[in-house]
Amino acid sequence: MQNYYPALLPITGPDGFPIDTKGDPDLQQALSTELVLGLDGRVFSTLTPAELELFKFYRDKGRKFGVVATILTAADLAELAEANSQAHQDEIMRRVNSTVSVIRS
Repeated sequence: MQNYYPALLPITGPDGFPIDTKGDPDLQQALSTELVLGLDGRVFSTLTPAELELFKFYRDKGRKFGVVATILTAADLAELAEANSQAHQDEIMRRVNSTVSVIRS
């Protein structure tokens, strides 16, 4: 996971200095949780590669950290059921401009 968000700006503390998230796992988790919560309501197809990586992590493992990350979609459910991988489902959801939903559980 990257410690830059968005557009390669470093994460800074209240004093304006960059925070080294690699040194403190609790701080790293807290920051990434806040970052993923910021994706709520975004159009799935507009996520940057770093945001997509963060979203996928929390979609797969977020419940351990008290976060539920899903995609709200109007895609054809039969087409989604026929998809043979998560990547194929993601591609279908990108085509129909699905929305990211991220909440605390």
